[in-house]
Amino acid sequence: MISSTHSPATGADEGSAARSGAGPVDDGPISPRSEGSRPGRARRPRHAAPTSSLFWRYGFPGLLVVLVLAIPVLIVIGARVVLDSSDGRLVNRVTDPAAPGWEAVLDPTPTELVLTVDAAGELESVAVLVLSGEGSGAVLQVPAETLVDMGPDVGEVSLAFGWFANGADGARDMTGRLLDLSFTDTRVLTPEDWASVVAPVAPLTVNSPDAATGPDGVEVFPRGSIQLEATEVPAYMSATGPSETDVARLVRVEALWRSWLNAVGVAGMESVPQPLDQGLGLFVGTLGAEQVRFVTLPVADVGEEGVEVYRAEPEDVARVVGELVPFPEGPPGTRPSARVLDGTGQLDRGVSAAIVIGAAGGQVRVIGNAEDFDIETTEIVYYDDSQQAAAEAVRDALGVGEVIRSEQKSPVDVTVVLGADALSVPALAPAPSTVPGVPLPEEDPGA
Repeated sequence: MISSTHSPATGADEGSAARSGAGPVDDGPISPRSEGSRPGRARRPRHAAPTSSLFWRYGFPGLLVVLVLAIPVLIVIGARVVLDSSDGRLVNRVTDPAAPGWEAVLDPTPTELVLTVDAAGELESVAVLVLSGEGSGAVLQVPAETLVDMGPDVGEVSLAFGWFANGADGARDMTGRLLDLSFTDTRVLTPEDWASVVAPVAPLTVNSPDAATGPDGVEVFPRGSIQLEATEVPAYMSATGPSETDVARLVRVEALWRSWLNAVGVAGMESVPQPLDQGLGLFVGTLGAEQVRFVTLPVADVGEEGVEVYRAEPEDVARVVGELVPFPEGPPGTRPSARVLDGTGQLDRGVSAAIVIGAAGGQVRVIGNAEDFDIETTEIVYYDDSQQAAAEAVRDALGVGEVIRSEQKSPVDVTVVLGADALSVPALAPAPSTVPGVPLPEEDPGA
């Protein structure tokens, strides 16, 4: 798995005043002011005034003259620096996606984090909606009591605790740390919100995999095909029997997601939350018309008797995210960035390789074609010694290639130029002109 040497963010921003959701907020300690002094600017001695007046009368106009005369020189120097640098500027003007030298920025796969809270304001469940491609998507569920390693100073804490401590910011940052993802959008749904968003297609016909019972063991909703009014949806999602695990409850929640998305697909975009072009409206409306995979993150119960706590193995997390999110983007500093170029003219601008690299823990920002199509051996180029391990992990993921150290500067951590040796790798085989739902960009990037 590719890993970055940068330290990942480990929580919500301190002192954030804008919280989504209802969790208690801990903004940290407040440092008292020093006693015996009033904050403010220090008083200037009276004898300093004449010196200041002389500067503004004579020195400042002279300084302006010098700056005006220097402008042409600065322009020439600045232009030369830009022209001699490949950092942060357009490196080519090729507009034909089939031509050598064409490159384009690859947008990350859209993902939305949905945090469901119960009537008491506690985090009940976590879902990640994924628009993975044209005609395809996914709903990934994560138990709220899944542990996240927050480093040696904090240790492992659950997503539910992250919500309790820092609201939506804490739950989002910890889920991103767990899955090595950043999210396009985050939405908190209370019981009232759930009733509201499903109301346009209610009653929902839900094929409940088992009966839902309350804490006293009394059946609340039967097994099989049931009709749920909008106001009954929150109770159906929350119902947990006395001996039922939260993972078992999520099986019923998955059935509800299936029913809701199917109903939206039949009713059309007018049945989804507003606005339609972003957030929950965009994701639910799009998934309603697509083939959707429903997955619950594999976890193991590691809690003591009577305490339900889960842990997910990193290998399982990487595998699931790699299968569902073709072009992932991680929290800042967690995924090495990459640029993938096809040096054969037959590997579809590196799209398949970008998916492989993403599944291995990388983050592909640019795809395109090499300057020529006669590359024999795949090159994995890194520019900083701290990224050598990342480059070697890319080679291992691709199964071919030579790792090369370059002294040039680059806006990405690793550049991959696919050669003829990559044509024999099944995972890198020439793909259709587009990955499902990910049309190739038509313009040059500012890579």
